[in-house]
Amino acid sequence: MQRLTGPAVLCAALMGLFAAPAHAAFEVTSFAVTPASTAAGAHADVTIAAGFPAYSAGNVPQRPRNLVFHLPPGLAGDPFATPRCAEAAFRADRCPAATRIGSVAATADAVVLGLPVVQDVTGDLYNVVPSGAEPARLGAVLRPLGGLLGKFTVATTVSARASDGGLDATVRDLPTELNGLQVYTSKLSFTLQGRPGGKPFMRNPTSCRPAISTVDATPYGEPAAAVSRTSSFTPTSCGALPFAPHITGTIGAKGQTAARSHPPVTTVITQGAEQAGQAAVTVTLPPVVGPDLNQLARACPAERVAAATCPATARVGRVVATTPLLAQPLNGDVFLAGGARGAIPGLAIQLGPPIPLRLTGSVALTPQGIRTTFTGLPDVPLARFALSLDGGPTGLFSAGRDLCTLRTPPAVGAVYAAQSGKQTAETRELARVGCTPRPAVSAKVWHVRSGRPVVRVTATAAKAAPDLTELRLLLPERLAVKPRRKAQGARVRTGAGRLPGSAFKLRGAGELRVTLPGGTRTVTAKLSHGAVRATRKLRTARKPKRLALRVLLRDGDGPRPTRTLRVRGQRR
Repeated sequence: MQRLTGPAVLCAALMGLFAAPAHAAFEVTSFAVTPASTAAGAHADVTIAAGFPAYSAGNVPQRPRNLVFHLPPGLAGDPFATPRCAEAAFRADRCPAATRIGSVAATADAVVLGLPVVQDVTGDLYNVVPSGAEPARLGAVLRPLGGLLGKFTVATTVSARASDGGLDATVRDLPTELNGLQVYTSKLSFTLQGRPGGKPFMRNPTSCRPAISTVDATPYGEPAAAVSRTSSFTPTSCGALPFAPHITGTIGAKGQTAARSHPPVTTVITQGAEQAGQAAVTVTLPPVVGPDLNQLARACPAERVAAATCPATARVGRVVATTPLLAQPLNGDVFLAGGARGAIPGLAIQLGPPIPLRLTGSVALTPQGIRTTFTGLPDVPLARFALSLDGGPTGLFSAGRDLCTLRTPPAVGAVYAAQSGKQTAETRELARVGCTPRPAVSAKVWHVRSGRPVVRVTATAAKAAPDLTELRLLLPERLAVKPRRKAQGARVRTGAGRLPGSAFKLRGAGELRVTLPGGTRTVTAKLSHGAVRATRKLRTARKPKRLALRVLLRDGDGPRPTRTLRVRGQRR
């Protein structure tokens, strides 16, 4: 602090009365974002400092009012590393010591009788309870002369940019007065600890590209145009960071596993802490699923994707992202996104606040399956990222085969690229959903030589499967239903007893369709008494022929794969 004698103060004050002070243009004289260590991913102390013109008797500068620090992607703090101080306690300078995450320092000119009295002021920085959708809030308490002249409280709100996931820290309405004295701030710096209380808080970017920061400063008075200045540092030792993400997933759902169905597909990428962030990922689905070309007309136009205004008709799925920087997972929607004319539509992901990220992925059809690539991912630590694409009538994919009958489980492939430059790949099996054990089915045909054969089919639900709801029996061409006997000779019995004739229909095309009551675990259908006739060629064959009976069943999971039973017709 500058010491002035009484006569000197009086003399300077008189000079100040007769000299018209000049008003300097507002500027940011210095700006730097400096980590104590540049190692990629390190939990190092970070100092953010900005300078402004100082006050003098002949030079009265515009004072800084609002500051916005645009930090580089990947430079972030974990707001859950320490407890949080309530807003009221922060304003009263009563934050618990455990909520302290750093320090603050300022150089200010207090104007006394027109002369500046330089004050170097220090204080503490606290982790404050955020308001609304803010991901974090910081609070600085400055105490001139240890608080004898009063205290300054300066709040800093933190938000995430939609463009790259980087953080913006905003300081509003810097103080200009203390106990009646005009104050001109010429230097302001915040130092955030890398490990307050021994727990990781600040984290460097995991990319070794230059980390560029920008400050936008707006002054009091006119003109109130913002002035900007940049600073950068380059992280080092990226190769020392581990990088081991993993993918899992599911395919299918209740009633969505049969060939030509539209199964939903979910992929989940997980990653441990203290690893390099992901810069790009490519996911290849198994070739058993292909695109449903009828859905392409739903694609959202590129301009609406950019404006985040895609209609609900273009929505094809959802995402849930979990990051240690937020208390709750991020939720968002997946849209089918249009591109250049003739190009295959891609995917657009729109995450909701407080980190409103937008990600776009390109889609390619390859012999290995549908391949989707997301590039330009933000350097944000993600513990889990789940992407679920809808099935059913609006599903994007069509199953080329029944998923439940595949001998080899379908697999998903993934290739990951790290912010640090590392790459890794893996292939993992997809869990099939909706593939409960198939019902057991048996059949018997006898009395073929008589020309009036008896056909019997029995189906029983497996222990872990839901109840049966429908049975359809399709007869081969060598067995036909007599036109006049469609309603005769058919008998259907379940575990609860015989069903009435209204529960089934016997069609001339050789089809028996049975609607089963609730709770049916087993059903036996029998066609006899001349309801079915055998062709002459079948009756007179020297050796019993094998007959292909097709059985279609439906249970609580939906339609089951068609079963073809090859039964040798007995002559007796």
